[in-house]
Amino acid sequence: MRTREFTFALLVGGFDVNDDQHIGAFYAHGLDDATAEDRGDHALVTFYREASAPDAALWSAIGDLREALPGCRVLRVDDQLVNAADVAAMTGRTPESIRQLAAGTRGPGGFPTPAGVVGNGVKIWRWAEVQPWLAAHGIGTDAETLPAEVVAEANAELVRHPSGTSARQPL
Repeated sequence: MRTREFTFALLVGGFDVNDDQHIGAFYAHGLDDATAEDRGDHALVTFYREASAPDAALWSAIGDLREALPGCRVLRVDDQLVNAADVAAMTGRTPESIRQLAAGTRGPGGFPTPAGVVGNGVKIWRWAEVQPWLAAHGIGTDAETLPAEVVAEANAELVRHPSGTSARQPL
């Protein structure tokens, strides 16, 4: 079965990225396809995971994290909200090019609907919706993201079973 690389981020409680024992356990368990950064009261762990399917990538990462750091709690799959400048940086295009694609004044139209607007009218999107649209129109990125429905399903499961005793077993 062909494997693909998926990128996604998990918000994790109980993982102190400044604690040598936590980081040691993280890397000793073979999580070399992930990076961890401090986000105050939790960690953001970004994975670049190879798997045959997006849910396999996600649940194997969650399982590996729980094995490496038994005291950690995966809080949610990050929405990976992006603005036009973020999308431009990830695709090698200019922010203006992305704004034009989003506005429909350039390209095929049908750019995903923004998830919201922040600040002074800055539109933000979910990367899980933008990346597949870009790929479908020949605008490449290094790795696939998890489909929005996989993220939503996983987040619902993590809310239902916050202790990690999910009925859903990592694949």
